[in-house]
Amino acid sequence: MITSPRRQPLPTRDARGRLRRRMACPKCGDTVEMLDPTAEVMRLLKWEPYKKMSYVNWCGHKQEFLPISMQDGGYQLVPLEGEVCG
Repeated sequence: MITSPRRQPLPTRDARGRLRRRMACPKCGDTVEMLDPTAEVMRLLKWEPYKKMSYVNWCGHKQEFLPISMQDGGYQLVPLEGEVCG
């Protein structure tokens, strides 16, 4: 029986031209890209720094993150696992 390989997203670059970071989806194990939103994107989506947020990856699973501000004005999303207080 021939099995097809798992779909993998093509690498993309963020607004600063850097390759996006990748991680394994905790539910299905597929490789998903992590967003590193700019301050403008954070404002448009009404996401607040240091407050738990979530989005659905291309594999269809919801992931929770904590946006942490970076020196260049953007944000890095830190994946959350388990229970979060707040």
